[in-house]
Amino acid sequence: MTVEQEEFIVFDTETTGLYPHLGDAVIEIAALKINKNGEELAEFEEFLYTGIPSHPETIKIHGLTDEFIAKHGKPLQEVMPAFVEFVGDTTLVGHNIRDFDMKFVNRHLRQIGMAPLENTLIDTVDLSRQKMPHLGSHRLGNLANEFEID
Repeated sequence: MTVEQEEFIVFDTETTGLYPHLGDAVIEIAALKINKNGEELAEFEEFLYTGIPSHPETIKIHGLTDEFIAKHGKPLQEVMPAFVEFVGDTTLVGHNIRDFDMKFVNRHLRQIGMAPLENTLIDTVDLSRQKMPHLGSHRLGNLANEFEID
């Protein structure tokens, strides 16, 4: 990351499960464009319907039922190009995006014949491991507790 960088996209996905290579899919993408001062510039949020049911354990985590996604979700062919346009070449920021979210996003892009994203990534789980090696776990909840954030 360079000091000259003016904008960032902070994003997260919710998925039907943990394994894109086994057919799990994104059911929600939410992103926020911010400037280097943390001010919100734009937002993106879409639900995706792929017909792939969520594992019961993941529904307990994100609360998005298959019925809700079937009713509100849009097809990959609509959502993924819109997400690519939203992020452009902006640096992407998120927690565990390198090993989780980006694998799903890029799999879906390939599914619809688009090139994978090659944006610069800032993965906060990597930063946590580098800057706070004393933590037993670098899960987001543990970091929130460490920094006393609700």
